[in-house]
Amino acid sequence: MRRLYNEFEEGNCSICEVNAADSSSSEKFIEKEGFTTSICRGCYDQIVYIGARLPRTEYLIYGKSGRIPLFGETHLTLASSPPSDFKGVYHVDSLVDDANFSRFRVARHIPQVRREELADERWFKLFRKEDGFDEMIQDIGDDPEMFIPKTFRMIADKSRKELNGGELSGRPLLGFLKADVDNLGLVFSLGLGDKLSVARMGFLSRMLNIFFSDYVAELLKRKFPDIYVVFSGGDDLFLIGPWWQITKFAITLREKLGHFSSDNPDLTLSCGILTSKARFPVRKAVEITEEHLDSAKRYNAKDRVKDSVSFLSEVLSWQKLEALLQAGEKFDKALEEKQRSNFTTAFMYRLLTYHRMYRKFIEEGDIKSGKYLSHAHYDIARNIRKKNLSNHQELDMLYKIFAVGAPDRDELYHLNIPLFYAINLNREFK
Repeated sequence: MRRLYNEFEEGNCSICEVNAADSSSSEKFIEKEGFTTSICRGCYDQIVYIGARLPRTEYLIYGKSGRIPLFGETHLTLASSPPSDFKGVYHVDSLVDDANFSRFRVARHIPQVRREELADERWFKLFRKEDGFDEMIQDIGDDPEMFIPKTFRMIADKSRKELNGGELSGRPLLGFLKADVDNLGLVFSLGLGDKLSVARMGFLSRMLNIFFSDYVAELLKRKFPDIYVVFSGGDDLFLIGPWWQITKFAITLREKLGHFSSDNPDLTLSCGILTSKARFPVRKAVEITEEHLDSAKRYNAKDRVKDSVSFLSEVLSWQKLEALLQAGEKFDKALEEKQRSNFTTAFMYRLLTYHRMYRKFIEEGDIKSGKYLSHAHYDIARNIRKKNLSNHQELDMLYKIFAVGAPDRDELYHLNIPLFYAINLNREFK
C-alpha cells in the first residue's frame, strides 16, 4: 500500500491523465520547456522521441510493436524508410508523395541553420551567442542532410534586416500567429444547400486540410523559411517566426486562401498576431495570441463581420493592415535614406507622440492634447521641410496624415502600426 501511495505522490500526469507523474521527468520537462507541469516518463519520452524525429520522418508505421503505445496492442514508429519486414505491421502512412502507401498530411516545417548563414560572419556571430551553438554545429561537416534547427532566439535574430552597407539593424522580436477559417460550421451546414452529401462534405474537409497542411508548409519553405510551424491543418494554424515576416505571411495567407476558394465571400480568415521578445514564455504567448484571435473574430463593421486581423491590439481589416504595412515600408525607407529625407528615429518617436495626443483628444476629450496638429506641422516645417532635400514624397505623406481640416484622420489614428514597423526595423540592438 505504501509503495502504491508513493508511486502517485506526484499526482497524475497532466498530459495523459492516466499514469503517475514522475518527478525526474517533470524536472527535465521544466528545464527544457521553461514552465512547470507534472508529466509521466512515458509522455516525456514520447515528446522527446517525436520532437527529435518528426522533421525527418517519412513513414508512420503502425504495428504490434513500436516506440509509442497507442491502444491495445497497437504501437507507432516514426521512420525515415518503409519497413523491410511487414510481419506484425498493421498499416503504413507516408508523409511524402512519391511512395506506394497512403498519404498522411502533416505540416512540419522547421527553420534550420543554413550553410550560407554559417559562412556569413554577421549571422554566425549572432547565432553563436546561443548556448551550445558550437556543439550544435561541430558535426555538420560536409553532410548535406545535416539538420540543425534554429532556436527561438535565432529565429528572432532573423527579424533584423540587412542594410546597403552590409551591417544588420533591427530589434530581434518573435511574432506569434494564430488563424482559422471563419464560420466553417455554417459553411458545412448551409453552404452546400440542397447538394449536401457525405462525399461533398468530405471533399471540402480534405481540400481545406490540403491547403493548411501541404500548401502552407510548401509556401513557408519557399518564401518564409524562418517561420516555425507549431501546427497547421484542418482549418487553422499556429506559427512562430520573425515578427515582420509573420505579418507579411499573414497577408499572403489571406490572399492565397482567397485564390484557393475563388474569392468565395463566405470562406474568410481571421487572425491574431502577437510580437514579443525571444525569451517570452511560449505558453503565455499562446494565451495572448488566442485572445487576439478572439478579438478579430468579434470584428463587426458595416461591410463585413470577422475576416480581420488583430495586430498590436488593433483589430483591422486585411486591406487596412496591408495599407499600414506599406506605409511602414515608406517610413522604413525614409529612415534608411536619412541623408536624403532628414528622417531620424527621434522624429519617428515624436510622430508617435502626436498619434497618442490625437487619440487622447478624440477618445478622452483631453483639450491639451488637441495641440497635436500644430505641434506636428511645426516639427515637419522645422526639421523635415528643407530646400536642399529631395524628400517631396515623404512630405506629401506627412501632410496627408496631418492634413488641416480633414473630416477623418484614419491614417493618424492607426499611425502607431507603420511607426512600429519602421522603428523596430531600424533600431540599433547589440
